[in-house]
Amino acid sequence: MYSGVLGTKLTCEIYISCVYYQRLRHMVGDKYQVRSNGAVNPVTRQPVKGRKFGGGIRFGEVERDSLLAHGAAYLLHDRLHTYSDYHTADICLRCGSLLSTTPAIQQKSSAAFAMGLGSSRESKVICRVCN
Repeated sequence: MYSGVLGTKLTCEIYISCVYYQRLRHMVGDKYQVRSNGAVNPVTRQPVKGRKFGGGIRFGEVERDSLLAHGAAYLLHDRLHTYSDYHTADICLRCGSLLSTTPAIQQKSSAAFAMGLGSSRESKVICRVCN
């Protein structure tokens, strides 16, 4: 055996034996998982779980901390807000509670009805606590 640094012959005992390897049967094509947007749980507004349902990959505290350490604020906002549980809501200025939309029927004029516009439902935001 020769030294890789100096190129001189080494004077030492060397142990040589057989090594047994077992091949892993996992293939990359079976393991990968990709998601840009897709199905979400209607209760939590979070992406569904599992590769079978086209769900999201877990993005925990360690992953969040690593993105913060790298200064990737836009990517962090994108993953945790935009593509996760993004939701807009109206808030009452008087009591501070969340407002719910209530469909209200507004009658249009007979000319609008003749043109095929008819009566339409329009969402009206009301506070059920204050009213």
